[in-house]
Amino acid sequence: MLQGRDAMADAELIAMLIGGGSPKQTAVNLAAQILRSIDFNLSRLSKLSIEELCRFKGMGHAKSSSIISAMELAVRLAKDQPQFYLKAVNH
Repeated sequence: MLQGRDAMADAELIAMLIGGGSPKQTAVNLAAQILRSIDFNLSRLSKLSIEELCRFKGMGHAKSSSIISAMELAVRLAKDQPQFYLKAVNH
């Protein structure tokens, strides 16, 4: 489980994919809520469906699709360049 600075960095990156929050919740807070629900496990995030992401208040199909697309690109990158992926996670 990620904690502290790493968890916040993940929330900020996901917030960029979300784009914007709502009057009651920032995109960073929404991203942090999603991450908390999956114990900050990005592997679990990559397996969430659009329907599961849409259950979070403020997440519609467009925002959910953005996250799913980014996660799929990361999975493809890891498959195509395993040595790059290993270097990235070891830093």
